[in-house]
Amino acid sequence: MAEERECQGSIEPATDSLLFPWRIQSLRQEKIVTENVENLILEPLHAIRADVGKIKEDMGTVKQRLTSVASQIAQLRGQIAHLHGGNAIVHSRIDGVEKRLDRIERRLELTLV
Repeated sequence: MAEERECQGSIEPATDSLLFPWRIQSLRQEKIVTENVENLILEPLHAIRADVGKIKEDMGTVKQRLTSVASQIAQLRGQIAHLHGGNAIVHSRIDGVEKRLDRIERRLELTLV
């Protein structure tokens, strides 16, 4: 018989299988176990890759939102600075009006002592 089988990278004659039939059973079981182990390793790896892909997408979305929030904060700071500037102008005008009022009161001698 010219049967040959592959065993861990080497080719052995089938005559060995006639002498040791349990060896064929053992090799078949090793192959099944090896395939099962590969599946046990590969399936979680595929799931992990899928999860990592989803996380990358989510991180991209988070980065975009964070950039948007940072831009809005910068705009708010600018608006607040503008309000402070406007507030300072109003205080300056009120101070000028108070000076004029004091001067008018002194001229008219309306000040209370």
